Amino acid sequence: FLPKTIGYGSYDAFFEKARFIKENTDVYVLVLIYGSHFEKAYFARGIENFLADIAGEPEFAKRLLDYIIEKNMVMIDNIVNCPYIDGILLGSDWGSQKDLLMSPGSWRELIKQGEEREYRLIKSAGKDVFVHSCGNIYKILGDLVEIGLDALNPVQPECMDIFDIKQKYGDKLTFWGGISTQQTLPNGTPDEVFSESSDIIRQMSVNGGYITCGSQEIQTDVPIENVHALIKAAKAFG
Repeated sequence: FLPKTIGYGSYDAFFEKARFIKENTDVYVLVLIYGSHFEKAYFARGIENFLADIAGEPEFAKRLLDYIIEKNMVMIDNIVNCPYIDGILLGSDWGSQKDLLMSPGSWRELIKQGEEREYRLIKSAGKDVFVHSCGNIYKILGDLVEIGLDALNPVQPECMDIFDIKQKYGDKLTFWGGISTQQTLPNGTPDEVFSESSDIIRQMSVNGGYITCGSQEIQTDVPIENVHALIKAAKAFG
């Protein structure tokens, strides 16, 4: 059973909330659309099964991904013309701690075209394109820039050399994250958090294009004193 996308629910409540925020604050309004075509495919098939599909049955994998993209395009089209939003954040976890979950060639063959369609639709409405992708996606950063990505989250220092990607792509991408939530924030002292965060902010903020933030959500294992140290560094150097 393949459900339809059109005719299920209304976006009126979303538009009204976005209007209220825009008219009563001066914040940048970013809308999260969770679940890329890759993620929805492995939600349906299971991550191991779908990675096996990519490796062994790429034609099937492409048919499934193409079908999901059509659904995603309808959802994005319903949202992107809202005059009260500034950008859209797409969730697309392609990386592990060490590398991509698939070969760069498979990503380009099966994933890239759908991503580009989504980015073009968003940018055609004058909105910014943000992507959340955990892990090491270094090998496809050039592709993402090529198809129109504006901002990358979460920029994990344990996975990629954040200063290297700033040097190579800092004139084209905004980076959002970079403060270690695996090591420094949970395990460091407040002084260590302040020192490391200050250094990262100074280097990543050169010529703009940096949003200070933890590299993932700040969990309950992070002492409140370390959170205060991060905020102090952000206020001092952000």
